[in-house]
Amino acid sequence: MTVQNAQDHGKGGISRRAVMTAGAWSVPVVAVAVAAPMAAASVPPPVNQPSTFVSGSITASSTPTTRVATYGGGAVTYYDLGSGLDTGALTVELSSTTAAFVLSYDLAAFQSAGWVLVSSDPQLVIFTGGALTGGASRTVPPVTFTGANGARGTVGVDVYAANPDIPSVPQVAVYR
Repeated sequence: MTVQNAQDHGKGGISRRAVMTAGAWSVPVVAVAVAAPMAAASVPPPVNQPSTFVSGSITASSTPTTRVATYGGGAVTYYDLGSGLDTGALTVELSSTTAAFVLSYDLAAFQSAGWVLVSSDPQLVIFTGGALTGGASRTVPPVTFTGANGARGTVGVDVYAANPDIPSVPQVAVYR
């Protein structure tokens, strides 16, 4: 089952200005799509304390009418650095800072990866899952954020540990 969170965005139609704006945005957005996977490599940044890391990448694409950011190829991994701590329950947040982007995800894929849906609204979807111990990972299935070409805002995938001593390193994309 694919879930799509949407809000009514008013009247439809494409103006000449929208078409021109789409053309102007297509080059930068394609450049982000090429650069994002390299910038968001699945290697955790150096840390000096236990932390969770969201691997995978957010890639961008566009057409004359839409902007799409797709998160994929990811998992959350816990690095305990020999601390012996576990994460406690994990929370995954799929978020958009604006209603201009519609979130969609495969609920069954999240459930089969061990995530339980807690809440879902157009700009924030929350799942929880059990604790991880040192070096363990849990898959975070693909998420798509779709908006009109020219939509601006930040979209992201983040995982929080219940243990307040364990920070997270999220995946985010900013559209300006």
